[in-house]
This record gives sequence, structure tokens and C-alpha cells, in this order.
Amino acid sequence: MYKKLLVPTDGSQLSNQTIGSAIAFAREIGAAITFFYAAPDILATGDGAGLRSIAPTLLSETIAGDAHPVLLKAEAAARAAGVPHASLFKVSDRPHEAIVQAAEEQGCDLIFMASRGPKSIGGLLLGSETLKVLMHAKVPVLVSSVMRNSLTPDMNKALAIIQDEHRSLAAVLHAMRHLRDRAIEQSAPLDFQVFEQLLYYIREFPQKLHHPKENAYLFTLLRKRTHAIDDTLAALEAEHADESLLDQLFAALRKYQAEGSTQEGAFAAALDRFIGAQWQHMSLEEQVVLPAAQVHLLAQDWQEIAHAFGKNGDPRFGAEPDAEFRKLFAKLARMTSQLKPDASA
Repeated sequence: MYKKLLVPTDGSQLSNQTIGSAIAFAREIGAAITFFYAAPDILATGDGAGLRSIAPTLLSETIAGDAHPVLLKAEAAARAAGVPHASLFKVSDRPHEAIVQAAEEQGCDLIFMASRGPKSIGGLLLGSETLKVLMHAKVPVLVSSVMRNSLTPDMNKALAIIQDEHRSLAAVLHAMRHLRDRAIEQSAPLDFQVFEQLLYYIREFPQKLHHPKENAYLFTLLRKRTHAIDDTLAALEAEHADESLLDQLFAALRKYQAEGSTQEGAFAAALDRFIGAQWQHMSLEEQVVLPAAQVHLLAQDWQEIAHAFGKNGDPRFGAEPDAEFRKLFAKLARMTSQLKPDASA
């Protein structure tokens, strides 16, 4: 059986669904995953060549592009499922070649990817890059059919967005714990500047966008179709409104910053309580609420949810805050990620 999967990802809706399918498959067979992102080669442009000479650091960040946030969210999903994982990206304008090369270099024995269409083999719709990978790969390629197996495209879209937002939160939670653990292990001060920005994201994003949309759409529509999980929905809504653990974490952080190592234990404990509660909350949504939604909601319900969670959805929340949070997450990903472009790229 396969031991190590290469899972290409680009942050798209289809790619996000494929990550979930790949993780479930890897967990079932006991395999590890290497997530892979092919970053566009901006050195081939005039702007890229100019950046190399005048701002090499900025060039490095630009080359990484969306790689950091996309891969960190994929890692968060694998971590939650207990699947061993790694990530890398290569700079390449020929993604299929980069995918095939990465699979060989990383010792992967299966490439797990999805397809966008429209080319086909034996009636299976395939995107051009998937078709090229199939033609050139030296290992088996498993083409996921997540889009074809769903009830509606809107259900796919809504689930992909909700799960992607959960992965963003999970990645930030992991970064917070990593900063804490590194400071303790090295007997060094916590990086308060980075930690506070992570904490800002945790406070602002769920409160302003994610939780209100869950309450107003997902939970409300579920109550119209079934009463089977009313108690669960009520408990989740109460947790959405309760910021006491977050307030305690802020207070512990302030004392730690002001008084130093004497408050390290109290801060660490407050962080563990907060992260534990967040994981329990997201697990309940993904293991109880989303499966119930897939059973009970109708096509028109999914259409409404998908529109609300989309970039230009409910005008009460607006597209501008959504874009701001995406930019903030990308910034946090660059600040906390240890990813570097592959040396052979």
C-alpha cells in the first residue's frame, strides 16, 4: 500500500476539497502527505528581474506568494486528522513538471490530485495540468472526483469555504502554541509583536465574519430542516458569544509581558485552555453540524449559504473586511512559516 502521497494544492475551492479527500485517504491507509505548491516564476518578468537587484528580501517574499498561507492551512487540516505531513513549494511556470519532479525527489509513491476539466481520458474530465501529470509521472496518479460526487456545486463551495476558514484558524492556533513552546524551550522572551497579531486575528476574524455567518445562515437553515441537533447548535452559538477564555488569555499575556518569567506558567495555561476550547468547538462543527447539514439541507439552502460565505456575499459583512483578513492571514503566514523555496527550483 502507498506510504507517502504528494498532494498538489493552489488554494482554490477544488484544491481545498481535494486536501480533505487526500487526508481522509492517507489516514485510512496509514500514509504520510507532502503538500506541494508551484509558485509562478516572477523572475521571468521585468518586474521580477528588477526586484532581484534592488530588493532581494522583497523578491523572496513575492516568490512565495500565496504558498505560505495555502500550505499552512493544508498542514493544519492534516495535523487535526493526525496525518504525518510536510510541505514545500517550487518556483515553476510549468506546474506539471514541478509536480512530477517533486514526487520523485520526495520519494512519494502516489500523486493525489483533482481535475478541473475539460480534456478527458475514458470519459473522465481532466484539466490540462492533471492530464500532463498523468502522462509524465513515474508513480501512480489518483484523480479525485470530489466535484462529481456532491449533491450540488453550492454545497461543495460552502463546505470548502467553511472548512478553509477553520483551517486558517487552526493554523493560527498552532503558530501561537509554537511561539509559546519555542520561548519556553529556549528560555527566551516570547515574540510579543507576532503573538499579538496572531491574537488580533483570532479575536477579529471569528467575531466579525465567521461566527456571525454560521449563526445567520448555517445554523438558522439547519433549524428549519431538522431539530435533531438543536442542543448542539445552541451550545455553539453560546460559545460564539462567550469571549471569557479569550479575555483571560489577553490578561495573562499582558501580565507575562509586564512581569516576565514569573507569569510564564499562568500564560501557558491560559493559552492551552483557549486552544483546547477552540479545537473542541471546531471539531463539534465538523463532526456533527456539517454532516447533519449534508443530510438535511436542500439545494436552495446550500445556494444561500454559499453566497453568504462567498467573497461578495452578505452585505452586512461586506467584501472589504473579508479581503483585509485574507491579507492579514497571508502576512501572519509569512511571519510564522519556516518554508523556503526548494533549492533546486
